[in-house]
Amino acid sequence: MSEPASTGNYLWGDIPAEFIPEGGIYRLCWCANMPGLACPGLESFQLSAGLLHVAGPSGDHLFHCVRGQDCTGLSPFRGEGLSPLDRVSIRTGGCGSTVLQISPANVEGSAVLESFESTFSMHFGSSNAGLGLDHGVFVDASEGYDLCWCGGPLCSQEDFVVPAGKLQVKGPHVNQEISCFVGQPCVLTGIPFVEAAAGDLVMVLSACGTGSAVQGFPGGGIAEYAEYAEDGAAFQFQGASNLLRSPAGIFRLCFCRPTADAACDGAAAFRAPFGLMTAAGPFQQTTTCTVGSTCTLDLYGIGLHAGDALIVIEGSCGATAGAANLANFMPDQALRLQEEGQALQASFGSIPRETTPGTYGLCWCPGALDCTSALSFRAAAGQVQIDCPEGHFLATSRCTPCGRGFYCPGGNPVSATRFPCPAHETTRTRSARTRLDCECVAGYFLDSGSCAACGRGFYKADPGNMASCDACPQNLTTHLTGSVSNASCVAALDEEGSAPADLDAEGFSNASDVPTVTFNVSLGDWIDPSIRRELITILRRSLADSTRLDPGAVEIILPWAAAGRRLTESSVVILLKFPSEAEASRSAQETDVSVLVGDMSSALQQNADLSGLTIEPLSGPSVSSVTITCPDFSAKPPGVPILGPGDCLCKPGFGFDVQLGSCKICPEGEYKFTLEDSGCEKCESPKSTVQPGAVSVQQCTCGAGMYEQDAECLSCVTGFYCNGTGAAFRCPENSTTISEGSRSLTDCICIAGHQVATAVESSATFCEPCAPGRYKPNLGNGVCFNTCPSNAGSGPASIELDDCYCLPAHVAELDSTGKLNRCASCALYSGLVCPGGFDFGTKNHTQPQAIEGWFQSGKTLAFQCLVVLPDGRSVCRGGTAECQQERDPSLASLAGCQRFGNQCAEGSAGMICGECPVAWARGNPLEYCQPCPLGQGAALLVSSVTADIARITVVNFVIAVLAAKGAGTSLKLHTSMIRIVQSWIAACAILLNFDLDRLEAFSWSEAQGCDQNCPEPRLMWPQAVSDAMRGLFSLLAVLPRTSVNFAAACQAEDMLPGNPTAKRMIPALYYLALPPLTLASTVLLCACVVYIAVPLGKMLGLHFNAADKKATQRRAALHVVRGQLKVAADLLSKDGDDGGIADGSGDVAKSPACLEELAQGILDQADWQADVPDAVLAGGISDEELAAAASDGLISKNALHRLVLGTVVWKLRGQFEPEADHQGLPKADFLAEVAGAAGSARELVESQGAQDSQDSLLQSAGRNLRSREDERLLGAHGVTALDLALFESWPGLKALLDQSMPVIWLTQLALWPELMSSFLQMIRCISVHEDSEDGGEPMTVQRLRSHPDVECWQDEHMATAMVALTGLVVWCLGVPLALFLRIWALRDRQEPRNRRRFGYFIQGLEPSYWYWELVIKRIDIGVMLVVASTSIASDDRLKLLLFALISGMQLAVTAWLKPYGNSQAEVLDFLEFVLLTSRFVLFTTVAILLMFLPSREIVWVWSVSLFVMLVSVVFYTMLHIVSQALRSVASQMDAKPKMEQERKIMLSHVQAPRSGPIRSDGLFEDLKQRAVQLLLPLFQPESYLAFFWSVHVESPFVDGSQIQVTHRPADRSWLLARLAQASALLLRSSGSYQKEAVSKAYQDFIELWLSHFGGSNIPNVNVLCLLSVACRSLPDNLANAAIHGYWKRETQKLVSEAESHWQLFADDFAKTVHMFSMLQKADADELMRSTQDILKEARKDGEGRNSGVDAQPKHSSQSRLETSVCELQEDALDFLIQADVAFLEPEVSHPEIGDVPQDVSECSDTIQI
Repeated sequence: MSEPASTGNYLWGDIPAEFIPEGGIYRLCWCANMPGLACPGLESFQLSAGLLHVAGPSGDHLFHCVRGQDCTGLSPFRGEGLSPLDRVSIRTGGCGSTVLQISPANVEGSAVLESFESTFSMHFGSSNAGLGLDHGVFVDASEGYDLCWCGGPLCSQEDFVVPAGKLQVKGPHVNQEISCFVGQPCVLTGIPFVEAAAGDLVMVLSACGTGSAVQGFPGGGIAEYAEYAEDGAAFQFQGASNLLRSPAGIFRLCFCRPTADAACDGAAAFRAPFGLMTAAGPFQQTTTCTVGSTCTLDLYGIGLHAGDALIVIEGSCGATAGAANLANFMPDQALRLQEEGQALQASFGSIPRETTPGTYGLCWCPGALDCTSALSFRAAAGQVQIDCPEGHFLATSRCTPCGRGFYCPGGNPVSATRFPCPAHETTRTRSARTRLDCECVAGYFLDSGSCAACGRGFYKADPGNMASCDACPQNLTTHLTGSVSNASCVAALDEEGSAPADLDAEGFSNASDVPTVTFNVSLGDWIDPSIRRELITILRRSLADSTRLDPGAVEIILPWAAAGRRLTESSVVILLKFPSEAEASRSAQETDVSVLVGDMSSALQQNADLSGLTIEPLSGPSVSSVTITCPDFSAKPPGVPILGPGDCLCKPGFGFDVQLGSCKICPEGEYKFTLEDSGCEKCESPKSTVQPGAVSVQQCTCGAGMYEQDAECLSCVTGFYCNGTGAAFRCPENSTTISEGSRSLTDCICIAGHQVATAVESSATFCEPCAPGRYKPNLGNGVCFNTCPSNAGSGPASIELDDCYCLPAHVAELDSTGKLNRCASCALYSGLVCPGGFDFGTKNHTQPQAIEGWFQSGKTLAFQCLVVLPDGRSVCRGGTAECQQERDPSLASLAGCQRFGNQCAEGSAGMICGECPVAWARGNPLEYCQPCPLGQGAALLVSSVTADIARITVVNFVIAVLAAKGAGTSLKLHTSMIRIVQSWIAACAILLNFDLDRLEAFSWSEAQGCDQNCPEPRLMWPQAVSDAMRGLFSLLAVLPRTSVNFAAACQAEDMLPGNPTAKRMIPALYYLALPPLTLASTVLLCACVVYIAVPLGKMLGLHFNAADKKATQRRAALHVVRGQLKVAADLLSKDGDDGGIADGSGDVAKSPACLEELAQGILDQADWQADVPDAVLAGGISDEELAAAASDGLISKNALHRLVLGTVVWKLRGQFEPEADHQGLPKADFLAEVAGAAGSARELVESQGAQDSQDSLLQSAGRNLRSREDERLLGAHGVTALDLALFESWPGLKALLDQSMPVIWLTQLALWPELMSSFLQMIRCISVHEDSEDGGEPMTVQRLRSHPDVECWQDEHMATAMVALTGLVVWCLGVPLALFLRIWALRDRQEPRNRRRFGYFIQGLEPSYWYWELVIKRIDIGVMLVVASTSIASDDRLKLLLFALISGMQLAVTAWLKPYGNSQAEVLDFLEFVLLTSRFVLFTTVAILLMFLPSREIVWVWSVSLFVMLVSVVFYTMLHIVSQALRSVASQMDAKPKMEQERKIMLSHVQAPRSGPIRSDGLFEDLKQRAVQLLLPLFQPESYLAFFWSVHVESPFVDGSQIQVTHRPADRSWLLARLAQASALLLRSSGSYQKEAVSKAYQDFIELWLSHFGGSNIPNVNVLCLLSVACRSLPDNLANAAIHGYWKRETQKLVSEAESHWQLFADDFAKTVHMFSMLQKADADELMRSTQDILKEARKDGEGRNSGVDAQPKHSSQSRLETSVCELQEDALDFLIQADVAFLEPEVSHPEIGDVPQDVSECSDTIQI
């Protein structure tokens, strides 16, 4: 329907697109459109208006094209009014849509029409390769694209709006993506397709339509259509296999359908891309790894994922197995890829050394598949290249170290070769990497970039480029160049060409043992004799190249077989010779025989004649030796190692024949003096040799009147005559010739100083010297007639006045011209002697010289030397002519020579020969010097310092332990005695600092005017006595001192050679640092003891503290007592009358009836073996009581009572433990207190029903337990638990340092004498009178005594002086002062902790003299040291007088004040008096001998007497110390008798044999007990003085029989008895001394009470006795604050034992006074009042009980207090009956107290139950 007409025109549509009918002829129908008439529909158009011709195509076309082919010949194309100029365009979204490119060449997708016989066909273009036109359809396959038509040639894209039908494009759809794994089967499936047809092909190309097939795709990359499935078409690659073996990548999928005209037979035919083909897999890459290093592979590719697998093969991927040489490299299972950041990695780990280098294939398998078989790994992933590391090369299929002399850059098998270093170069290691690692071999040095041989006289021992050649020692040279050792240095040939000094008598050595490296190889069983020489040459050259040895050092020994026979031994011996065994050993360790065999095999393969031989190794390298014998007429070069006969050289007199290669004798006229392979040299004409074999040019002689010199014949010189033999002969002695050319002896005449004499045996004349005292100045035959001045002489053959010298004891005086005028006497010079004559080697007249023992300090001055050698000689040898340096400066370097001609002994130098030369040192000042060990200074210093510090710390640690163990008691005095002895030794040893045998007499003590029998000018003290004293004091030091001075000085020499200041400063600094060093070592030693030694000892069962030991012994004893109680209870439960009463002798009497009834069931009900804790069962029973009961089966009534109560309490514990919980007390301790507080077992049982009684009992037990705990905190429990009385168990570091303080203080104070003496020696000066350097007047110089070269207080002395002053102030003054202030500041010096810390310094002293050791003794020894070591007294003789005065003053002060305690009969005061007396006698006697200067014999007698006195005093002191030590040990073993006799009850009917006391400490304790039992009888009295006392007696009385010592054997010999008596007298332990000690103790007690505590009354002796009895129970090391409480409680306990009697001994009284002195005044007053009150109450009770009866006990010779046995029995029965209440059944009857028999005869001292 058109638009309404407008001006006669009809229009269909506004735009062309709205008029798109198919082409054809249409009818026109018209409808009038006027007002009132509309044309609403087609029915309105009724009128025909004609025909309309529409030019255009039909719209129902359906054409077909195939992708990749030209789209042409599409016919018929139908339409109306079509023209060849019309165009058709292909569109996808309808006509008028976007243009679609149909082919590469047809961008606009347009087609043209072609007319053929009235029909039209359409085509989109034809391809033309020549023109580069490709019209193959590549547009996506489709069921139908829109065909749009436009008429005319000038159509724009918008004009194609007329539909012309559809175009169907057959083929695969585009944008397909298909993926396959490389190495896996690949099938192209699921390809969307439009009308796939049989024969369709797909090809994988890099770019469709070009190129060639991608390698690795099956079927050449062409796949053929197989079938069509639901998901699309499937294509199979052509060929038998569909494995994808292409490289990983993304490729094009290209389609081709063959036609009849065009087959798909090339890449060009596949022009239609339809997608991408992904070959998933790894890229080809090469990874390099090194043998011995970790190998990691980074893998790249397409489609790789973590978990993919890799294997390494040798060959192609997909093989069934890898190569065998991969066993050491590739793991058994495949490697899995792992993600590492953005990459995928596979790790091979460390490549083993055995891996064969090479290039190996990597095969990949995707992780999505089953990669368990090698067949799954068909995808090549590249290669892994295994290289040799640097320093290695490929040999025998493995990487081998390069070897010395080679360098190896490493790398792949092709480049992993080794390169030899240039000539004369080697490497330091077997693994050199580069040429830079090559260095000059030994014997060669780097010179201008190359290695040159060391010249003769030089050697170089080690390889290297930096080191130069070392020169041989003086007068030695090397025989050849390139020497490698100082062993090559031999004596040089002298001017005459004589042989070196190392040649033997026959001439030269022609044999030498050479170290070799030997190994065996096999060459088969047949070696053709014709090739043996060639074979050896080839093998020798190969080995020489492989080992860098000279071919002559390689020896090959082939097996031999007769012609035509097989070898019986196929082993080939190869010897590699080396200059030294060390090189051979190193080569044996480094040689790889397989490498050498490989090199030899390669060499054989290069030789056509030898290539058939096969070498196999038979053995490894071993070191041996072979003897090399030189050929005839040749010899081994001296000092040169030879490796073969070729190294031997022709001897002198034999030349080398080059043609023959051997040595032959030199003919006449020729000579050869060298040992070398050279020809003989001819004599110069007209010279010749006398015979063949001349070895020197001197054998070429000249004619008469001439002689040979420098190879020339010269006229015979004056003084010689030449007789034609070629030699010049000297005229006879003292004669000469007057002209040259003399031909005979007769031409000789006398020289000056000689005169003619006729020979007796010859007609010839000769000359004799002028007689002494005469001289002859001219040449001729005249006589000697000139004479020397008076007191002068001359030597024979003197020629002038200057030859005249002064006789001995005279000195020359010269005239103004310097000529000898006269000889004067020199008898007045002291210490000097005039030897007369000339200085050695000069015509200078000798000056006065020092005699031996003196040092000349001026022309007329001398000083007596101080240092003496071990043989007694002085180091000053006196003046010698050889040392007259003033006369001849060239002699200044002579050993031992000093100024003024002084000569010092070897090892001495400097002023007064008091210094040590370089490389020498001395141990102590003024000791002789000794050589330092070369190169060992540091080691010697370390060992010396360690030994010195160890000596100090160990000895003082032991003393500190002894002091700590003895702290708190006045009975252990051995440490106090040791302290006294140490001070005495320090004082007496000062005497040894003086050379007594060299002291001269005082001028006023020398005899005057005597002509003969005068005393010696010096004190003839025997040196042997001084040595003996020194040995005695060293023996007392226990451990010898170590000379640190010597080691320190030697170390100074090593550090700073030739620096004397260093030799002085290093020892000084050591002494300055010694206190801190000993402090550190002390702490270290304490730590070792605490943390190592003590725990180990405890593991071995040793005890280090009293608490552990007592606990062990108590447990053991209680265990035995439990058993005894059980046996006793079992016996009592039996019927029978075999019980009895044991008396003191062990006899058994009839048991009384009361005991028989008692045995019917009293004790048998007690369960003694029950688990009653020890504290509950036996709390309160002493350890001694339990031990005695365990040993002899006897127990006291009180102890048995306590055992029964403990058992009762344990059985009733259910009623008592709640109260313990209520009061917060330990249950076991509370039950023990309940048992102790209960009066009887009956009371315990009855308290169950009486609540008040039970509460009272329990409250009392609680109070007692708390009281004990408080007292234990203040008491000695903690002390006894300390290991070694010093250390807690496993203390912390801070606690360890605190507990080590006793050892630290003791060690620091022990250093004091040594330090003070050493520091004083550093500033001790002596006055030396000497000539000034400028020749002026003599002067006095202050020189350091220990180093006389140093002037005091000058610059070179100031450093040492400052060290000394610092040490004196800080250590010698500061440490004692600090310790004094520390102890002085203590509030309670007797507190246990303070006694342990400082007890060594105050123990044994009276409290008021606690400072004695720190102040008085230090002042005493300090003054002695100051006098001895300073110049306060410049004369040693005056020092000795002062020593006697100081010793006397100290003796007087000590005897007056008596600073030591009064324990043991004032033994410490007495011992101090003895020692100080001996010291005073020692120094006084020496002073007297020095003053009166008696004869040698008298001095000898007195010196020996003094030594005997010292030995006696030492022996006496040691007796005291040993006695005290044994006394201490015996006190722990109960060596003293019982202090009281108590009635005992036997626990069994028959007393079984006992084995002695219970032993719980093992073998060590047993040995100690045996030693004490053996020695103790010699150190204790026959008996102890015993005082019997009870509260009812007015005063104690002495038992006449005394108490016998228990450990003394009864059958002692008479000698032992006498020794014991003597010992008692010497040790002040006899009865008289004991009485004196008791008397002194009572006096001290009264004085202490009245003076110290201000008492107003004089205590009765009974007060002291009661306090002494109670004091026994006080533990040692008890704090002062706890003494009062303990003591008061113990005295109150004695109230219940008022009827008892006690034995008291001298030690008891001494200990009581000592403990009483430590109380505070208030505590002493309260204790005194309490004690007096107890005595008053006890006395009142006794008077009421014993009214009318004499209370004084009878004196009995048996020392036994008589008491009623029946009373004892009554008491025993009473507590036993009470104890039985809790156990007995009701029907058991009990004896009553009244049933006890009263007949004394029925009773006994000991009751047996």
